[in-house]
Amino acid sequence: MGFHKRYLDESWIFSAFRENGAEGIYKLFMNADAWILEDKTAEYISVVLNKEVSKEEKLNLIETYIGMRFEGLIGN
Repeated sequence: MGFHKRYLDESWIFSAFRENGAEGIYKLFMNADAWILEDKTAEYISVVLNKEVSKEEKLNLIETYIGMRFEGLIGN
């Protein structure tokens, strides 16, 4: 078994969201042993995933954030 680190930025995050929604982003992060966060989007998702709330609440927060990014309501 090896140590699996993942470099994460908004391009990876948006791609995962387009393919599988918030669940895709969740799996992108959770299937790695370590995260190397390369931008504010990745940092925000990591904060959400480290919250002491249910998985459903995390997915809802991620979906809301990404939706707002796609609509241009919040910047990067």
